[in-house]
Amino acid sequence: MLSSTREGFSITTLEAMACGLPVVTVDAPRNYAGGLMQDSVTGRMGAMDEKSIRNAIIDYVFNENSSKKMSDMCKKAANKYDRDSIAMTLERSYSR
Repeated sequence: MLSSTREGFSITTLEAMACGLPVVTVDAPRNYAGGLMQDSVTGRMGAMDEKSIRNAIIDYVFNENSSKKMSDMCKKAANKYDRDSIAMTLERSYSR
């Protein structure tokens, strides 16, 4: 759960996803953690209020089918940020 309204490139979000843990975060203009995850696919994004955050956590904990799918998608999404993959992308970019 990341309830920060201002987050840069959120390594904690990426680390959680790499472990298969869906992220619960808030929808805020400067919360770039939301750019790493996809609502209802790799976690939940909602308003910065107790009810929204509580509902997102409860949905994850008690909806096993959805939780398993999200966990699998988290791992896939985090793989895009693998160090070797990023290095190859940068190398291709610099070569151009």
